Amino acid sequence: MSSLKRSIIKQTFLNIITNFFKPIGYNPFISGEDPCFVFADKEITISFFFNFFSDNSIACSPIRLTHYLVENYILDIGFPGNRLEKYKNKERYHLPTLELRNFPIELDSRSLLSKTEVEEFAQEFINFFKDKIIEEIEKYKNLNQVLIEMDELRSKGKYWKEILSGGPEHLIRGLIIAKICDDTAFVSKMQWVEELISGLDDWGPYWEKYKTSIVNIKPRI
Repeated sequence: MSSLKRSIIKQTFLNIITNFFKPIGYNPFISGEDPCFVFADKEITISFFFNFFSDNSIACSPIRLTHYLVENYILDIGFPGNRLEKYKNKERYHLPTLELRNFPIELDSRSLLSKTEVEEFAQEFINFFKDKIIEEIEKYKNLNQVLIEMDELRSKGKYWKEILSGGPEHLIRGLIIAKICDDTAFVSKMQWVEELISGLDDWGPYWEKYKTSIVNIKPRI
């Protein structure tokens, strides 16, 4: 068992991560148990966080992409079982529109037994971000690309959940995206989602509000 203290692991890891991400525009929020990094511009907000555990392991969250063209509707109406106050100031916490989850096995949570292993783990995360995530962020900054992925999933009999974030609310996100993108298949998507949502008792009042809100969205893309 390593005698490496969790505080040393956290400090070593976050120093390396901060030195890479802060110069490229990511704001570090490193206090608390879930230190996170947030990048925001007019198009998109990108955020991710880390957890540090007593077994000396580090877990990386998915890379979260927030389109406020979408999320402002969610923040306005809400959804069952979730208090959204902490998201409304849009500083540290951001509701994700979609999440990039396909991390390589090298970034699976594992115990780190030396400072060198911590440094290597930090560099592996940075390399993955540079080699894979930046390209995906550029792709999904465009909501039309998100819509294409949504349609591809449905053509395979899958749900939008594989690209969009959340429980049943991921269906709402999909409809908002379809309307923003002036999707010619919006009506059929609306019917499909209504069939799914109408079976959820606690969603009734929310769904009625979303139906009115979504149909009045003017295409933006």
